[in-house]
Amino acid sequence: MKVGPREGVGLLLFLAVAMVFQGCSLGGREVGRVEAGILRHYGPLEGYPRVLIISTHRYETYDCRKGDEGPCHVVAAARLLAKGLGEKGWSVFHDETLGETGGSSSPYLDVRPLLLRRVEELRPHLVIDVHRDALAHEDATALWRGEPTARLLLVVGSKPLQPYPWRENLDLAAWLTERLQEEAPRVMRGIWVKTGSYNQEVGPPSLLIEIGGHGSRPEEVRRAVDLLLQVLPGLPLPGVSQDQGGA
Repeated sequence: MKVGPREGVGLLLFLAVAMVFQGCSLGGREVGRVEAGILRHYGPLEGYPRVLIISTHRYETYDCRKGDEGPCHVVAAARLLAKGLGEKGWSVFHDETLGETGGSSSPYLDVRPLLLRRVEELRPHLVIDVHRDALAHEDATALWRGEPTARLLLVVGSKPLQPYPWRENLDLAAWLTERLQEEAPRVMRGIWVKTGSYNQEVGPPSLLIEIGGHGSRPEEVRRAVDLLLQVLPGLPLPGVSQDQGGA
């Protein structure tokens, strides 16, 4: 998705007006309250690429105990990822409450209306959906640089009969998997191509990242996010040249 100068100015004006009328601010603080969603921004507003981070299964938790600093759930893990990418020059919008509501039989149907709205408003180059898997500690953990780290899995939805380019998502997942396996082969579990859309056909390319499992400890999740932050800035996104990306 190529964003020209005029379109980019339009987006900045839209966000500026939204912040004025909603009493919002930047720098990891709220930039919007739209119905059920709380939107936060990290990094330069005009930065590239522009990314939307959500957690469809927002109630997924980790093995957090008394005295732990977190992250204790996937929304907190997504917040760490958003903050880290913002520090690398990406323009990151994190919707902390865009997730399942129990209003339908499918969490993905729950989030779809607001996700469509966010994509239309923000025009991101990438959507990242952060999850955690149903794995006990021994299955969700591997060593990276001598330290226990939550393992990672990428999920790609595929519906061959539907007219959306899910193979573009697979290409991005394959690129990311290759780099992660080079850096931490035991941590990266690979790619799971599953039948279904997982809302990955909504707008731009999408990544669904499983960080650890229910048995993962917070410090292990932090290390997994650190690993992602080493690799994600090089992701070859359509419409974004490498010199437009962050550090």
